[in-house]
Amino acid sequence: MSTKDTFQAQGAIAIVIPALNEEKTIGDVVRRAAVFGKVIVVDDGSTDGTAKEAEKNGATVVTHNVNQGYDRALLSGFKQADAEGARVVITLDADGQHLPETLPEMTQPLLDNKADVALAIRPEPARFAEAVFRNIAKKNWGIGDILCGMKAYRIDMIRAYGYCFIEPTFGTAAAICMVKNGARMIQTNIDIRNREDTPRIGRLIRANFRIFKGMAIALKLAKDSTAAHAKNAA
Repeated sequence: MSTKDTFQAQGAIAIVIPALNEEKTIGDVVRRAAVFGKVIVVDDGSTDGTAKEAEKNGATVVTHNVNQGYDRALLSGFKQADAEGARVVITLDADGQHLPETLPEMTQPLLDNKADVALAIRPEPARFAEAVFRNIAKKNWGIGDILCGMKAYRIDMIRAYGYCFIEPTFGTAAAICMVKNGARMIQTNIDIRNREDTPRIGRLIRANFRIFKGMAIALKLAKDSTAAHAKNAA
């Protein structure tokens, strides 16, 4: 049985894709990702045909009637994945930057219980604020690219650290808190495609400001994570 067939047969992988007005790219992303697991698209208040395209190409669609932000979109997708019995959840961006063919390399160690979280590392940061946050995360927790949207988690880690996705940290707080509290981490270097449209996070000054704000929240959550994790695990 091929690797692709094994992934389909296991039914253990959920691929969560938060999407906001990604009608042009979401269909291709869903089709390519579906080879490796159950695709769940969270339509986070889109005003275009994102949900229709995702569903047409085989995804389960979770709908936010109003935009709730990247982290809460992830959390909605994780809850759906848990309800459907997923053992491992991996996140992808809806803009086509991430290559789904990288999924097996990241998820198999988690399925084999050799790691708890898998993080991707892009060739370089996209913005100044990303470079700053990247250096902080690397120095303190050994995380090479904390803002990369391609991350994989064992479902028990999501259950324990779901509170980290309530605040807007661009999906960074959970990985930091997990690793800080002893989660087994693996990291994978990936290639990405360049996007031509405006990123969800925005451009230049606005994007850097939002990243710095998210970084401050994530670092505070990390500082408080030991107590919070103990409380949630009780």
